[in-house]
Amino acid sequence: MLGKLLRALGVSRAAGRAIPPESLALLRAFLDEAARREGYDQPRLSALEGGRAVLAAAPEVQVGVLLAATADVVEEGFRGSDWRRTHARRALVSHLLRHGPALAPDDLERLAEAVGRLENGVSGWLFPSEALLGRLERAAAAGPLTPGTLAALSRWRVGEHGAGTVAGRKLRERVLVLTGRRPAEAPVLDAGEPWADAILAAGPTPEVAALVRHAGTLDAARPPARWLGEARTLLDAAADGEGAALARWLVAAAESIRERSPSDRNADALRGLCWIASLGDPATVAPALRALGEVAFQKVPGVGARSHKIGNACVGALGALRGTEGVARLGQLRLAVKYAVGRRLVEKALAAAAEQAGMAPEDLEDLAVPAFGLGPDGTARRALGGHVAVLAVRDGAIALSFEGADGKPYRSVPAEVKRSHARALADLRRVAKDAERMRAAQAARLEAAPLEGRRWPLERFRARWLEHPLLSDVARRLLWRVAAGGDVSVLWEGGAARDLEGRALELPADAEVRPWHPLGERPETVLAWRRRLGALGITQPFKQAHREIYVVTPAEQATRIYSNRFAGHVLRQHAFAALCRERGWQYHLQGGWDSANTPTLQLGRHGLRVELWLADSEHQAAESGAGVSLHVVTDQVRFLHGEAALPVEEVPPIVFSEAMRDVDLFVAVCSIGNDPTWRDRGERPAYDAYWSQYAFGELSELARTRRATLADLVPHLSIADRLTLDDRFLLVRGDRGTYKIHVGSGNVQTEAGKYLCIVRDGARRAPLLALPFEGDAMLSLVVSKAYLLANDRKIDDESILRQLR
Repeated sequence: MLGKLLRALGVSRAAGRAIPPESLALLRAFLDEAARREGYDQPRLSALEGGRAVLAAAPEVQVGVLLAATADVVEEGFRGSDWRRTHARRALVSHLLRHGPALAPDDLERLAEAVGRLENGVSGWLFPSEALLGRLERAAAAGPLTPGTLAALSRWRVGEHGAGTVAGRKLRERVLVLTGRRPAEAPVLDAGEPWADAILAAGPTPEVAALVRHAGTLDAARPPARWLGEARTLLDAAADGEGAALARWLVAAAESIRERSPSDRNADALRGLCWIASLGDPATVAPALRALGEVAFQKVPGVGARSHKIGNACVGALGALRGTEGVARLGQLRLAVKYAVGRRLVEKALAAAAEQAGMAPEDLEDLAVPAFGLGPDGTARRALGGHVAVLAVRDGAIALSFEGADGKPYRSVPAEVKRSHARALADLRRVAKDAERMRAAQAARLEAAPLEGRRWPLERFRARWLEHPLLSDVARRLLWRVAAGGDVSVLWEGGAARDLEGRALELPADAEVRPWHPLGERPETVLAWRRRLGALGITQPFKQAHREIYVVTPAEQATRIYSNRFAGHVLRQHAFAALCRERGWQYHLQGGWDSANTPTLQLGRHGLRVELWLADSEHQAAESGAGVSLHVVTDQVRFLHGEAALPVEEVPPIVFSEAMRDVDLFVAVCSIGNDPTWRDRGERPAYDAYWSQYAFGELSELARTRRATLADLVPHLSIADRLTLDDRFLLVRGDRGTYKIHVGSGNVQTEAGKYLCIVRDGARRAPLLALPFEGDAMLSLVVSKAYLLANDRKIDDESILRQLR
C-alpha cells in the first residue's frame, strides 16, 4: 500500500519525508470505522474513535495522515469508492489542512501535485481544494512558493471542473492570482454588458471598485452578518452612500439581461449588489430590485429562468428592506412573475414578512402600497428649471405632463427639460411606469378579493383604499357591498357612499366593506348598476358590473363530479400556458416527451383545487422545432378536496363561478377559432370543422356579456345607423356590401356567407371609445372592424380589397 500511496503522490521512497506506518494505520482505522456507520449524516471527527486518535496524534503523524489520505484520493478517485469513506476522508483532509500542523514546502508541493492529477479535484466532492489553496495562500504571504508548487498549480483543471459554481469560479480566480496569471487587483467586472461597461467606462473610484469587488465575494444565497457589515462600511465610504447609484446599476442590469444572460462573474457581482442595495434607502432601491427580479425570473424556453441566482437575491433583498417598501414590491413581483419557482419564492418571502409583522400577508400588502410622492389629490409636482413636471392619476392611468411657470400645459416634453434635466426626466418616467404597474397590481388583487373572502372595517377601508393617493382612483370606480345591519351596494361619488338611486348614505363606524360581485344579485339590479356606471362615464378597472357568472347546469348535475361545459375546444398551447400563469394556474408546456401535466388552480383558503383536464388527441402531436405540441384539446373541469372529486353542487358558488370563468377565458382567448388566418394557412385540416363551428357558432358566457355591452354601446357610436345586433353577429352595412362580425371570435363573413379575413393590423381605424371596463381586447377589435367595414370605400389594405372584389 505504501508504494501505491507514494506513486500517487508522484514521489519515490527516497524523495522527501517518509509516511510513518502509524499514520497509515490511523487512516485505515478511521476510514474502516466511517464505512461501518449507518445513516446519511456525516459526524464530526471527534465523534469517531478513529477521528479522536488522529486529532491526538503527534504533528508529524498528522502530516503523514494528510499525505496518505491525499494519496488515497488520487489512487481511488478514478474508480470511486464507498461514499461513506469518500466523505469521511474529505472531512479529515479538510480539518488537517485548515487546523493541522505546519507543512514543509515539499509537502505543499506534493499536495498541489496530487490535486493536479485529480480529474475532479476542484469540484470539491473528492478533495477540499479550497482548504489546500488557503494553505498555499498563507505560505505565499510568508514567502515565495517553490517552482514545483507553482508548476503543479498551473496544472490544476480549474477550467474543466467546478467552473459552473460560485466556489469553482472563485477557486479559479485564486489559482490564477497565485500563479501570476492574473493580477491580485483584477477588473471588478467583465466587460461586454452595457450595465457593466457603464461602470467600467466611468473609471470607478477605489471605494466603488472595492464595493463591487466585495459584492462578487458573496458565495451563498443569503449573506452572513459579517459580510453585510463589511458591505455597510464600504457603502458608507462610497460617494453615494444612500444607494442611488446602486439603483441605477440595477435598473440598467435589468435592461441588459433582458437581451442576454450575464457572465458568471457579473452574475455574482449582481447578486451581491442586490444585497448591498438592501442596506440603502428603500424608496430608491426597491423599484430597481423589483424590476431586476422580474427580468431575472422571466422564463427562457428550454432553459428556465434567466437567472435564478439574481432573482433569488432580489426577492431576499426586498424582504430584508426596512419598512414596508420592499413588501409592496414583493406583492407587485408576485403578480408579475409567471415562472412557478420564482412565484413560490416571492410568496414565501411575503409570508415570512407578514409573520414577522404579526399580521396576515394581505393586510401587510395593503399597508405597504407606496404613494409615489402623490398628494391627497393624486398629483405630484416637481420643478425642472423653468418648467413643472406633473405626475397625476388621470382617467384610470398614471400620466406625466409638463407645465410652464404660468401653469400653461405643454403638449410634449419641453426641449430644455430634455437637454438640461435628462436624468431627472428619466427618473420621473420610471416612477410613472412603476406607479402604473403598482396600480394595475392592486386592481388585480381587488379582482381576486371576492374569491378570497376579503373585507375591511370601514375606517381601515377608507385609509387603505378610498384616501390612498394612488388607489383612490381604483376604489372609486368599483362597486362595494357595505354590511351595516343589512347589506347595501354602494358607489363612492363626491366623497360619499351612494346607493343605486344616487342617495348619499350615512354609514355606521362599525360597518364592514367588501368588493361587490354580481353573483346572487337580481338581474335587474345588475343591469341598473351597469346603466348608472355608463351614465357617469365610469370605466371600471376590471369587469365587475359586467362580470360573467356561472351556475351549475342540469348537465353538470347529471355528470355530478365534473363539468363538460368547455370540453372539446382546440387551444393554442403557448398562449394557453401564458394565460394560465397570468391567472395563477399551474401548467407546463407538453410535447413529445414525458411532459404530461394537468392545469391546476390551488384555492388554499377554500381547501380546494381545480383541474382542467386535457384530452388525449391524435392531433396533439409535437409540431414545433422544440418538440412542443402547438395545440391542446380541453376536457373535463373537476373540483377536488384532497384526492377526492367534489360534486359540483357542493362547490361554493363563488369558487365554481370564478373557476369556470377562467376556463371560459382560456377558450375565448386561446381557441384557434379566434385566428382569422387559420384556413389560409392550412395548418391542421382535421381542426377545420371545429374552427368553423367556433368562429361563427353559439356564444359563450363571455361572448354573451360582450354582446350585452355592445347593445349599450352601439346606439352611441357615430356609425350606429349602419349597425344591427342580432343574437351572434354585429351586422355592418357598408357601401360595398353588408358584413357579419361574430361577437365571440371577431371573425367576419359577408352577407352571402363568404369568409373575410381581416387581421388586427387591418382593423385599427376605430376612434377612442369610453368602454365600461378594461381588459376585453376582443370588444375593442369587434368595434374596430365595425368602423372599418362601415367605411369600406376608404379601405386601402390590398389584402382586404382582393377579398372584396
